[in-house]
Order: sequence, then C-alpha cells, then structure tokens
Amino acid sequence: MARRTQSALVIAALCGATVLIADVLVPRSGHGIPLAYINAGILVLASAALAELVISSHHAHERLEALLALKTVSLTEIHTG
Repeated sequence: MARRTQSALVIAALCGATVLIADVLVPRSGHGIPLAYINAGILVLASAALAELVISSHHAHERLEALLALKTVSLTEIHTG
C-alpha cells in the first residue's frame, strides 16, 4: 500500500507542477505569479486527497471481498457438513 501512496503523491505533484508551469508561462502582472503557486498547491492537495480516497476505497473493497469469501466458505462448510 505504501507504493500506491507514493505513486499517488507523485501524480499529485506532477499535476501541480504542470499547472504551475502553465500558469507561469502565461504573461501576467506580478500579482499573477503568487496566484499560480496557490493554484498549483490547491491542485496538489486535491489530487493527493482524491488519490488517497481511491486507494482507501480500493483497500476497503479488497477487505470486504476477503470477508465475504470467508463467510461463503464457512456457510458452504455448514451446509455440506
């Protein structure tokens, strides 16, 4: 699971870097540059949160499948026993 978290953070950082580069390349006044950093930071945080939500949802789904598999085996053993 640590590898998934690292991958999610890398993706989030790349999203933020892409937005930051795009915002900085557009000619603006001096006030636009800090806004570019704020936009990139917000995107990194949102992307990381979304990635963590997807990972935790996937992990919960795997646990549920494992629990249901155990319950199915147990019920099968009871009915055939």
